[in-house]
Amino acid sequence: MFQVFGRPIANGPGFGHALRAFLECSDAYTSEDRAVAFNLMDDHAVSQDREGEFKTYSGSEPSSRELKEAATRYFQTEIRWADQPAFLRPSNRNNRIPFTTGDPGKPGWHPGHALVRVLNLTGLRLVFLRNIDPLGEFRELQGHEDDVDYFRRWLADRCQSAPGLRDRFVDATLRMLNEDRRTNRYHPVWATRWEDFAPFASDGPNRWRQALGIRRGPEPAWLIVLKYKAYEAGELYRPTQIDTEWDGYHFPPPRSCPLESGGCAMDLAGTADRLAREYIAEQADHFFEQWVEAGWLIGLADQSDPMGLPEQRERHQSRLQTAHGGGARLWKY
Repeated sequence: MFQVFGRPIANGPGFGHALRAFLECSDAYTSEDRAVAFNLMDDHAVSQDREGEFKTYSGSEPSSRELKEAATRYFQTEIRWADQPAFLRPSNRNNRIPFTTGDPGKPGWHPGHALVRVLNLTGLRLVFLRNIDPLGEFRELQGHEDDVDYFRRWLADRCQSAPGLRDRFVDATLRMLNEDRRTNRYHPVWATRWEDFAPFASDGPNRWRQALGIRRGPEPAWLIVLKYKAYEAGELYRPTQIDTEWDGYHFPPPRSCPLESGGCAMDLAGTADRLAREYIAEQADHFFEQWVEAGWLIGLADQSDPMGLPEQRERHQSRLQTAHGGGARLWKY
């Protein structure tokens, strides 16, 4: 019997036909569809109420194409561009990470603990372009809005400039994002614990990306690292598959994983001794001091990975079984 979100399908085929169609695919081009199908079957963190909200987009018995399209529409409408993303609603309260002051035996996480966000500057091209000020930090982009190569050269020049100029650029970029988010929503923000990121801080930007499970992009990307307190992020949540659109690089944590641990980022290099814990939150302001606190970390990630998605998921599943035993899922791909 098929299950969806960790629960048996009670009446009718439900998502069964769509999931079976994805699972029967076997070529390299459909490996991510198979991965997401397994995730949808296993992600126990999606409550029944939230499943009902998702079904307003998918219907009760979608085809595989309809299910995939519904996941994209749900994500873009209810999360990415929403004033209040769906993971903040009462239907997702089972995934809210409780803050605690450290009372013995009380679950939760101290709000003063440090979080890390890796920010992709290369991916902000359109944000830079809609915030060009003729007298501002980004004025040199004016007149080159359609020239992608010019943007790449401009950004590389800023990220590799003398410390004073580079610092001014990072400060201006963060201030721009704080202002831009008032009218242009972009949820969720992904973060991990500083203590989980710290062992990789000196390994360079490509390793930062891999350790946090950030899928490689189509071109090298300039990354910066921000370190901030948990309370500065607002409410934190354990991520679910439907918070990721259609992303096979997400991997739901086993039931035995404590809520305050959030999710378990999939190390894309497959070599980490301990997996980074991951959380999502709505957009929040970031500041130059958070970059300084992280150690002025900035660099160009070449986007290379030593293996493909099936092997990455297999290694991740093996690590989950080592950490959580029988509580980890039985499938790999």
